[in-house]
Amino acid sequence: MKYNGKIYVAFDALNDNKARKALDSFKQADGSKFNFYDGAEYAKLLDLEADDSLKAKIQKNMDDADIVLVMLSKTLKSMRRFSKWQVEYAINGEKPIIVLNNTLLRAIDNDVTPTILKNHLCLYIPYEEQALNLACLNWPKSFKEHLENNDKSPYRYDYDVYKELYDEEEDN
Repeated sequence: MKYNGKIYVAFDALNDNKARKALDSFKQADGSKFNFYDGAEYAKLLDLEADDSLKAKIQKNMDDADIVLVMLSKTLKSMRRFSKWQVEYAINGEKPIIVLNNTLLRAIDNDVTPTILKNHLCLYIPYEEQALNLACLNWPKSFKEHLENNDKSPYRYDYDVYKELYDEEEDN
């Protein structure tokens, strides 16, 4: 099945461009590309424009997103201006947030997760195509249901979801 929505990629655009570019090689289950976009061009303007002007541009850019994909990294954890504005706008705009670990970890990575995300409803997945495909197809609806139930805790898929997704066998 294919996810057709727009996915805004929030990341540290000053330090994590290589990981961001690698994400473009991810394919959906049907072989098509994801509809990723970001605001990396605005990060280059950090010292050239007023903060309020840049925040407005980032917000306008993010408004069309159906999902915000936050790419974790050691530099994102410190949440400098650009990264912080993206994450805060996604939270305040009640956008479904999928947090992409920079490893195959299937839960919160406390070493690289900004505090604001540790206390917010978002889905944590490993840096892997199949997990991203599953999350894009299911998280927006689940996110709305969690919000309606006033659940604001971080979320991760259970082992059984990954077992089925990857056809994993249990260790004996």
